[in-house]
Amino acid sequence: MKTCTRCHVQKSPGKFAYGGRNGKRRAWCKSCFNEYSREHRAKNVDGVRAKQRIYKAKIRIDAIKHYGGNCACCGENLAIFLAIDHINGGGTKHALQRNRPSIGGWLKARNYPEGFQVLCHNCNYAKSHGGCPHAELR
Repeated sequence: MKTCTRCHVQKSPGKFAYGGRNGKRRAWCKSCFNEYSREHRAKNVDGVRAKQRIYKAKIRIDAIKHYGGNCACCGENLAIFLAIDHINGGGTKHALQRNRPSIGGWLKARNYPEGFQVLCHNCNYAKSHGGCPHAELR
């Protein structure tokens, strides 16, 4: 049995989540920790959202870097213009099936599988509408 340091109730160790820097069970039980998390998010909406935006941008940039960092068609390298592309198509269907809202998080969770590439938004759009004009110029 373990005592929660917030509610001071003795509970089984399974009622305490793993976490923290040391990887051991937390001092607060899961219900106390969840309650605190909800309160903290409600009080700090702007700060929490800002951290989420930064984290999502980092995940996106990491995925783009992993797949080459520039457009596979035209060579564009400004991250704001780049997107992850399904090499064999099916991106819309895949977006509807996957559990995560961002492709970057999905790719990271699966250790960046093959079958994806980086394209700029222009080349990605053109690919889905008959082919990229850059391919014809080569």
